[in-house]
Amino acid sequence: MKKNVTAIETRFLSNDDELFVKKAMWERYLDWTRRKFDFNRDIGERPVEDLSVLANRINIGPVWNTDIPHRQGYKDSNTIEDEWAIIKALRHNPTSYRESYGILNAASTLAKKNPVVFERFLRKKKISYKLKDFKRMARIHYLSAVAKIRLVTFVEEVLSLEPTALNEVTVTLLHEKNEQIKKYTDEFWNVHRRSLKFYWAEALWLLLLIPFIAGAGFLVGEGAQVEAVILFTFGAALVAFGEMALVVKQKIKLNGKKLMPPLIASLIGSRHAMCADINCEIGIDNYRRKFKNLEKHFIMTTPEIDSVKYVMNNLRDEERAPKLLAAKDICQDAQRRMDSYYKMFHLYRQKCLQFGCIELFLAIMYAAVWGFWGTGLFLVGFLGLIAIIVLGINVVKRHIQVWRFKEMYFKIYQGLSVLIVDDDLRLDPEKLKNMFREIEQSALNAICTDPTMFLMADTLSRVSGLEIPKKVKPHELDREIERIRYGGWR
Repeated sequence: MKKNVTAIETRFLSNDDELFVKKAMWERYLDWTRRKFDFNRDIGERPVEDLSVLANRINIGPVWNTDIPHRQGYKDSNTIEDEWAIIKALRHNPTSYRESYGILNAASTLAKKNPVVFERFLRKKKISYKLKDFKRMARIHYLSAVAKIRLVTFVEEVLSLEPTALNEVTVTLLHEKNEQIKKYTDEFWNVHRRSLKFYWAEALWLLLLIPFIAGAGFLVGEGAQVEAVILFTFGAALVAFGEMALVVKQKIKLNGKKLMPPLIASLIGSRHAMCADINCEIGIDNYRRKFKNLEKHFIMTTPEIDSVKYVMNNLRDEERAPKLLAAKDICQDAQRRMDSYYKMFHLYRQKCLQFGCIELFLAIMYAAVWGFWGTGLFLVGFLGLIAIIVLGINVVKRHIQVWRFKEMYFKIYQGLSVLIVDDDLRLDPEKLKNMFREIEQSALNAICTDPTMFLMADTLSRVSGLEIPKKVKPHELDREIERIRYGGWR
């Protein structure tokens, strides 16, 4: 009985609330989309069905008790090619429910082949947005990151009241994990408090636009239109740059803290299971491996590169250091390549910030153009409007391109990171070297099948030392999407 109770407590603590709810909803959402397609196809043959009522009847049950806490899948080094095919599939804007269901179903089928890819798939913005209305109709909710930490902390306090008789072997590991959990928890609350301050900073910075608007209005009233335009343009540029810098920095912080609660909860759950195992039946090495697997899973699923580096620094195994020297040269070479990818990621992140600033500036100027119409300067307003639209389209296109470059460099860095800290793989240098190459080759193949990414191929080839494939077959998902969109789909 005690063993069963401990298993339930461990599973509850290790629950990733948002992920498990999305997993439970996803198949029902696909079925709901298929029903909309069937209804539109057979609208003359069947009575009207209120699909919102159908969503309301869904009961997903206790999802926290339906998944294994120790999630794996990080050792599959071919995830980049598959995930990039999914990203390309989600770029399409479906023209019908038939096409929407076909694309989502095909992408979902591919994602389910690997737990890491499926988790990333469910956390994508487009998928979250699609589930949002369905979740609202079904009256389903999940905990926020802060609520998750508070719940887990409360349960942990209750469980800590029960006395435990630890095996001497586990005491050292328990001390390590207590320190680590405390470190992660303190870091989460520090990031949380800083991210809240950003909302105030963003609001106050946006208010700086008011004096510039007032000054420009005064100058227009005095007949100094040119001076008014210069003043407002300067103010708009200043506000746009500062606002976007704050927003981007806040977004980085929020991305970094988003998946920290599930990691902390999983570590607490594993620690609880270890404390309950008085005789250490599983073995200390297996417990140590479980803790590390949870951190590696976090590395492979977090959307923020700084979080990857932060957790990587906690995964250095000092005890086995002498045994790991065989792979030292291979790891050093991989680390040099990772440093290059890290620099390229930050280069394109900076470019994304610059394009974001220009987009916000153009949005402010678009609003200002209508002021010229009101003052009778129709020609100036018309020319300004045309210039803003043309420039805006060009900026958005380039922003999308550099964002894709940034994402690809992040995925390569993420894939290499989880291998370089895997001490079991470092005991087999040749296998580790091949897996490093497989990740970079997978990324190169993904780039070569995406026309919008081909400019990145030369850089990746130079850094990795791999040759650009002369001809790469389209991914199986690419072919399936083409079949769905242009006929032959049933």
